[in-house]
Amino acid sequence: MAQDTHLFSGIASRAFLLGFLCATCAISASILVSQDCRWWRLPAYVSIISVFHYLEFYTTARWNSPKAEIESFLLSTYAYMFAHLCGILEIAISSHYFPDWYARLVTSHTIAGGAILTTFGQIIRSSAMMQAGKNFNHQVENRGREDHKLITTGLYSWSRHPSYIGLYLLFVGIQVMVGNKITVLFFACFLWVCLKRRIQCKSVQHGKSLFSY
Repeated sequence: MAQDTHLFSGIASRAFLLGFLCATCAISASILVSQDCRWWRLPAYVSIISVFHYLEFYTTARWNSPKAEIESFLLSTYAYMFAHLCGILEIAISSHYFPDWYARLVTSHTIAGGAILTTFGQIIRSSAMMQAGKNFNHQVENRGREDHKLITTGLYSWSRHPSYIGLYLLFVGIQVMVGNKITVLFFACFLWVCLKRRIQCKSVQHGKSLFSY
């Protein structure tokens, strides 16, 4: 009972925090945009990231409830959080010290293009998790499960790892949207290496593929 209480309170507090951040930052970004202030990129960044983390848990809880836990929010990976900190720092530094240079590079076209990539990536990511259902796991599994099924329909009919493709497009798209010229390269390389390593960690044992999707 105590363990369940800790789980539920942890989930509730994180969901509330993400919702509060999303709403507050979205409103702040809208106000700053209406005032033609270049700092709109900072709250917009945090708002989008908040939506992503909430959807990671919600999708897991809805379509893979046995695996729904506090870690499903994906808020405890230090390397990942450091990468986003770099994105936030670039926004702050560029907005304060190089406003004219970034104003020329951040255009309506780059914002729209980044928004499309971000939205498309999130749709692919969430759809892949839904279609995988209970076969989806945020952690790479070292041993096969008797109830594991290899999904070959839907998004998985054209890609073995559609959730990774969605994740890649999502995070790169965010950097493009907010005009991060340095961090977008860092994210592109960082994610490519991390996802490649995760894919390589997946092996075939006793004729069954091991996945984290």
